[in-house]
Amino acid sequence: MEADGTKPTRSGPKPAITGAALRKAIMAIWCLCFCGMQWREIGQL
Repeated sequence: MEADGTKPTRSGPKPAITGAALRKAIMAIWCLCFCGMQWREIGQL
């Protein structure tokens, strides 16, 4: 790659979760930690 003057590309950091995806992730964590919900039930939220 360096012989022809090109450099390997690096992917940058992942974009932040926003909107509905963030709300769903927070609700899943809340239900697991504070409500005693089982992990297998999270898929039904």
